Amino acid sequence: MEKKKEKKSRVKGFISKHKVAIVISIIVVSLLLFLFGAKMILYVNFLLGNDVILGLDVDKEVLFLEKGQQEEVAFETKVTTNPFCKAICEYEFEDISKGVVLEEDNFSLIPEIPLEKEYIISEQNKGSGIELYRFYVECHSVKTFFCHTGEEVVTRSQLLTVKYDLSAENKKLKQKLKEDLNLAAESLSELKGKQGLFDSILAELKTKKVVPEFSAANNRLRSEVESNVMQLESLKDIWVAQEYLTLSSELKKLKLTELENESSEINNDILNLVYRYNSLVGEIDDLNNEVNNTIFANATDEYSEMVAEFNKESFIEDKENKVEQLKNVIKELKSNLTLNLNSSCLSCNFTGEICDDIRIANEFLNSTNASNISFEECSTANLTKLELSRITNNASYPIELGIVFEEPLPECCIFGKCESCCISEKCKDENYPIVFLHGHAVNKDLSAEYSLEGFNDIQKRLEQDGYLNAGAVTLYTLKDTPEGVWGMVNAPFAIRASYYFDIFQEPENYVVVQAKSESIDTYALRLGELIDTIKYKTGKDKVRIVAFSMGGLVARKYLQIYGAEDVDRLIMIGTPNHGIKGGIADYCPLIGESLECRDMDSNSLFINKLNRGKLPDILIYNIVGTGCDMEGQQGDGAVTEESARLDGAKNFVINGTCRSKLMPLHLDLRNIDLYPEVYTIIKQSLEE
Repeated sequence: MEKKKEKKSRVKGFISKHKVAIVISIIVVSLLLFLFGAKMILYVNFLLGNDVILGLDVDKEVLFLEKGQQEEVAFETKVTTNPFCKAICEYEFEDISKGVVLEEDNFSLIPEIPLEKEYIISEQNKGSGIELYRFYVECHSVKTFFCHTGEEVVTRSQLLTVKYDLSAENKKLKQKLKEDLNLAAESLSELKGKQGLFDSILAELKTKKVVPEFSAANNRLRSEVESNVMQLESLKDIWVAQEYLTLSSELKKLKLTELENESSEINNDILNLVYRYNSLVGEIDDLNNEVNNTIFANATDEYSEMVAEFNKESFIEDKENKVEQLKNVIKELKSNLTLNLNSSCLSCNFTGEICDDIRIANEFLNSTNASNISFEECSTANLTKLELSRITNNASYPIELGIVFEEPLPECCIFGKCESCCISEKCKDENYPIVFLHGHAVNKDLSAEYSLEGFNDIQKRLEQDGYLNAGAVTLYTLKDTPEGVWGMVNAPFAIRASYYFDIFQEPENYVVVQAKSESIDTYALRLGELIDTIKYKTGKDKVRIVAFSMGGLVARKYLQIYGAEDVDRLIMIGTPNHGIKGGIADYCPLIGESLECRDMDSNSLFINKLNRGKLPDILIYNIVGTGCDMEGQQGDGAVTEESARLDGAKNFVINGTCRSKLMPLHLDLRNIDLYPEVYTIIKQSLEE
């Protein structure tokens, strides 16, 4: 008893003597236990998927600008992470249309303190069209004593669409230019036709042996008309490029007024020449009649020789002189007419009218031996007049130039390559957008935002192959967003979507709410809304779905409910088409959403009904992972190969390994660095 009291007394004395040290020790131990406990809790959260969650918002998704206008747009980046972690990030603001990075930088973020960036978008483009900008950010946590992180990069991107158009002043200029261009085309068409007519008349004159004095002027007109036609043809490129100020300047260089004046002068010259020629032909016809109705002695040879002289190639003045000479010859013959009767000569000299009564000669001939008499008829010229009506009736003879100034299409550029925007009906059946669907969230307490991360690498790689990374899309689309605005760009879009979000609509606003504790049937209905939203944004008739794990079940259920009218093809990765079982099914509801786990169970009503129905008549590709032991069966560590295979689909088996229980092949199937064949299958399936 005495010993106990003595021991107790010594303890009290020790405590009293070392009271401060003991208190400090207790505090230190408590603190260590707290820190260790906190560290363990944070580590467990990390194992359950609580790493960096990145959010990106923009105040405007679409801008409407006229040339010369500008508007500000603001992006906000925020992170949710372990309170002891700091996110290291980098961003870039890119003009996708030109393929130019406008700004890029590194920064660090901590929760509750977002990064805000504002940009002034000014419009200086010509014409109308679509421009695309993108704000891209990627972050990762840095590992420290209290910051447990895999340092995996998470990304977000937000597209900004600028729909630009001409100012009111430029629209008036464009309309005026279109009218002037069409008038120029009509004028040149008429000039080319008229010049062709001149060529044909000159060719006829050539057969008449008439040398026109304006041949050089006509050749010059032909050359200048062709030159102006070529110049007008070159203006089509400027018109299509919508460079209206340049076009206005170039249009003034056409010499339409001068050409019309030259054409009018040549036309008048032709009229005058043809009139003079036809008058000469008429006079020669009259002279021929006199010769053929009169018996001239020794007249026909001389007359014929002079007519032959008329038919030689010469200017009109020379032919007029020849006709005057012919008139003088006939006049002389009239005064010295002699009848020639075979070898006998009967002279009949006239001093007045020239044998206008042939009857006198006939009576004389009838009284002689007519069988011994012959007449030499005068040679006549077979001359015809030229048709004047083609020139004098102001008829139009336009020649089709094939130059049409159609309404220029809006211009859409992507990565520096510019084309006319796709606005025809056939565009709805081209460049179907890709929709990436995530799988089951292992941790029900994890933010739905984290579910959007799984396809980062695939989405980046697809952009290198022509599929534009459009970030993520929600169910809500602003009513003032033009329908089909994305679809005007000649490229398919790759879009991440989540069926874990829903919309609560208010009279003046909307609230995006996380709703990830639903059945797969409910998710399938949300997928229907997502597809409608994506179709509205892109203007396409169908989408292509690339779904991971449970996302494949959501997609298949959607097709079972709505049919395949809006889906071109389905590509599934690691999907439990016949459900999950064994330990995976047992542990699924412990930390995951119970309704999802219930539906995915291999013995569930959902799986039974899903596989009871017939597969839709579309292309279905199914990527199956195997190589991990799963309670005596092979699989990807989460889904057995037997469960993943799907009859009626094109099954592709990927042989791999599970790195650990927490890093199974199931998750690595989306790691295209480890399994590049997965990307190859996806790309080939999209192109088939």
